[in-house]
Amino acid sequence: MNSAYRSIFLSRISGAIGAVKGTREVTHSGVKGTIHEVLIRELFRPLLPSDIGVGTGQIAASTGQLSPQQDVIIYNRRILPPVLFEENVGIFPVESVLAIVEVKTTLTATELRSSVESAKIIQQFPYLSGGHEQLPVHNVKKTISTIFALDSDLAFDGKSELERLNDLYVGNDPPIRAICVSGRGYWFYTTEWCYIPTDNQHQETMSLIVGLIDTFVEVGLTRQQPGLVSYLMDNPPILRNDA
Repeated sequence: MNSAYRSIFLSRISGAIGAVKGTREVTHSGVKGTIHEVLIRELFRPLLPSDIGVGTGQIAASTGQLSPQQDVIIYNRRILPPVLFEENVGIFPVESVLAIVEVKTTLTATELRSSVESAKIIQQFPYLSGGHEQLPVHNVKKTISTIFALDSDLAFDGKSELERLNDLYVGNDPPIRAICVSGRGYWFYTTEWCYIPTDNQHQETMSLIVGLIDTFVEVGLTRQQPGLVSYLMDNPPILRNDA
């Protein structure tokens, strides 16, 4: 461990968590949207590699599907470009999306159910494997759906977030792959569910960020660069000059 590197990492996490918790009691939807903006600006973007973009909006498939609104979309800039309406807001091709983070002020059973249903929709999206004939068809690892919450309505000594998730889905391909609740803990799925408890240095949030970065590498290695034409045209006519 490098203490200087860790200290800077932790200071950025602490600053971001403090900023969003300062707005947690706000109920106006426009102001609540700033929570997502603060997390993108203060927590995710400074801690991610330069070729990884962060935005908010909807995810698109080349076959016409659009996802529900997603709070934080983490994508590879080099695969396919998003269509942005503002600096961070737009529509993102699913082939370029590596992970999604749904942000909750307080995680409840209703909020969790909504996130699971949204993740199920995206889990069914088809992926283009590659845009060139010389590229072989390959297996693509799907977008990772996660949840980050500032708090939970569960009692500290009662049911866990994983137990609540298991009430909604049991299987070896869960639509939600990680849940992080600030001050509570971090649950994540690889081939089985694991848990990292909280501490006074935001260990659970740090683990979420580190886990996402490791996931980007793994998922990104399965992604190639498909042609943009599939998103813009249906069977465009190609005329050849026979002269």
